[in-house]
Amino acid sequence: VFIADFGNHRIERFDRSLNFVSSFSTRESDNPDDRFGYPSGVALSRLGELFLCDTENGRIVKVDRFSTVERTFGGMGGGKGHLATPTSVAVGPKDAVYVLDGGRVAVFDAFGNYLRDLIPGLLRRPSALFADNSVVAVLDSAAIFLFDADERPAGVVPRNTLPSAGADVRSIALSAGALYILTGEGVLRTPDPMRPSDLDNNPISH
Repeated sequence: VFIADFGNHRIERFDRSLNFVSSFSTRESDNPDDRFGYPSGVALSRLGELFLCDTENGRIVKVDRFSTVERTFGGMGGGKGHLATPTSVAVGPKDAVYVLDGGRVAVFDAFGNYLRDLIPGLLRRPSALFADNSVVAVLDSAAIFLFDADERPAGVVPRNTLPSAGADVRSIALSAGALYILTGEGVLRTPDPMRPSDLDNNPISH
């Protein structure tokens, strides 16, 4: 488990039992290009690389398996891939890197090359992001949108269908055929919207 420790400018690593393993920070690095501050999100690739949101510098920092900063991207001079306020990052299908940046989700390859924005015009006020090797999920102002490995719309959960917490969703995740929704009141579990046949038999539960 990797946690972005925003106020302490570091990434914390824990094992599956939540025992502390290590901490990573470049705040004191001699190379100013390697330094990151106020990390707001972190993602792990299938190759063991870390991608973290460096909100202090408005960019993504890629760290290799040896805890060395390999590259940064999305900063000044990034053209269409320039990031204004990156707050969340996830590694998704085909090793694409998805970055929640204000009112959009920007998509990069694993080397930091900007590819596109995710479904321009569909998202209004995205506020949370999840991705794995087969799906991308985005929490938007009116719904949770899901996309398949080719970024085609594959499911939707209207926020007003979530019991007692439609306006207080903070984070989302998909695992083992279920959608998990973190709210101010706890975690909701609902069947994966990409599997409609399950919906009638498995209602939303806490």
